[in-house]
Amino acid sequence: MCEPVYSELSSDSSYEKVVPDIIQKVKVVTVGDISVGKSSLAMRFTKGIFEDQYKPTVGAVFVFRQMNYGRRRIIFQIWDTAGQERFKSLVPMYLRDAKFALLVYDVTDMNSYEAIPSWLQYIHKYAPPDIQIALVANKIDLIQTKTVDSQVAQEFAKTNGVIFEEVSAKTGANVDKLFTRLAKILPMEKPETPPAKKKIPVNPKLYLHDDEPISLSKCCKIK
Repeated sequence: MCEPVYSELSSDSSYEKVVPDIIQKVKVVTVGDISVGKSSLAMRFTKGIFEDQYKPTVGAVFVFRQMNYGRRRIIFQIWDTAGQERFKSLVPMYLRDAKFALLVYDVTDMNSYEAIPSWLQYIHKYAPPDIQIALVANKIDLIQTKTVDSQVAQEFAKTNGVIFEEVSAKTGANVDKLFTRLAKILPMEKPETPPAKKKIPVNPKLYLHDDEPISLSKCCKIK
């Protein structure tokens, strides 16, 4: 059964009514070639904006957004990595302890899709063994210049056991849907059990050297 989703970016007033039982922080890393729209995807999801002017990422950029899923508040902590070859050596550092990897390509750039198998091997080599991977086809709004066949990409995702989603960072199409799917497959953490409180004796006794214990309730009464 699908759990309801509310987000801080949503105008849905029910977001304020949901009191989460569990708060989960989730590390998400974007991976892929340069200019495929990784930064735009991260900004669309976290800030709800899109910038037409291209600015290449240097190293990595950190953004986050909270989303309520059922009785959980999930904090997606997104590390947007640079696609340039000179920054590739930094990616393993960001993949460490990641729960999700977004493997992004540009549907109008066949080269970016053909690089996906190499990036996938990179993730399997450096990421935790239990990492969940999503193959993300970005820029579906540019339908007239699309060169990567959706069915081919979907078959690749199915063969490799990863999620497949087509999105547009520019229009926002399917972006929230992608992260909702991530929330759905995220294992629920058990709520932390508060430490047990120490019991304080009702009638504590005071010991003076080798004497018999003296009841504080008797010796300290104020008449």
